[in-house]
Amino acid sequence: MPTDSSRAVDVVSFVPLEEIDPIYFQRSYYLAPEPTGVKAYKLLAQALQESGRVGIAKITLREKEHLATLRLRDNVFVLETMYWPDEIRDPELEELDRNVEIRAQELAMAQSLIDNLTESFDPNQFVDSYRKRLEEAVEAKLAGQEVAIAPSAEPTQIVDLMEALKASVEATKAKKDAYRAEAAGASR
Repeated sequence: MPTDSSRAVDVVSFVPLEEIDPIYFQRSYYLAPEPTGVKAYKLLAQALQESGRVGIAKITLREKEHLATLRLRDNVFVLETMYWPDEIRDPELEELDRNVEIRAQELAMAQSLIDNLTESFDPNQFVDSYRKRLEEAVEAKLAGQEVAIAPSAEPTQIVDLMEALKASVEATKAKKDAYRAEAAGASR
């Protein structure tokens, strides 16, 4: 079936980014202008930045129409394809309908864990360890080495929520203390 959208990015409205639930986002693409469209690109970029909004658009990729957002990142347009509203499933989790008692002590421990792990987001601190191990295995195989696959560990059963929370809080405190000590040693 032919689509209604053309090859162009058809902006249909502008909205504050905070109004869009991240569950809608699929994939990001950088957009560059044609040589004759640089002025229009920069004009829209400046206006969009000053407005504090993102564009909602319809586009066609690979013969399929997509909903998308158009936003700025480092003065470059980023087009984010989105799921259509009917593609987002409603969560039907009967387990959450059960009434449970949350004690103040449990809530305080959970909040302490969150406080201990709260920091500014730095995407560079995260590494795809699976990909890294895979690349190392490929390099080893290419070098003629034998590659063995380690068995996967069995998941542990959490029996006592309070004990698990206490252990997590203590582990995060120890990790933070070690990090601070390391940082203090490096600054000397």
